[in-house]
Parts: sequence; C-alpha cells; structure tokens
Amino acid sequence: NASLRLHLSAATLVEVRVFDLQGQLVHRMRPGMMMRGVHDLNLDAEGLAPGNYIVQVEAGSSSGTVKFVKAG
Repeated sequence: NASLRLHLSAATLVEVRVFDLQGQLVHRMRPGMMMRGVHDLNLDAEGLAPGNYIVQVEAGSSSGTVKFVKAG
C-alpha cells in the first residue's frame, strides 16, 4: 500500500485515479467530500503488478499527478 497526503484549502470532492504507463485506468478511489485540512489516503496497490504508474488526484477544480513505483 502507498499513502497520499492531500492539503485541501477548502472542503471539496476528491477522486484519485491510477494509470499504467500506457494510459489505462487501473485503479480508482472516490473518497468523496473531504473537509479543509491535511488528509492521508491509503492507496491499495495490492492488485497492481510491479511497475511504474501515474497517480492523478482531482480535488474540486484542482488536480495534480505523481509518479508511483510498485516494487516486485
């Protein structure tokens, strides 16, 4: 499992998507409405094969991406 830390400036809907390097969606989390503040989300990577992934986080009108490597 991996942990994502989010810093939200206001209450907003949050969605996390994980893509493989071919651009295929391989995992999705919808924690829903989250309050303003700092949140740690656990990304369940158990079903993912070892390799490189792109994690996209959408929080309201903001979004960001990070690279994630799952070891074998």
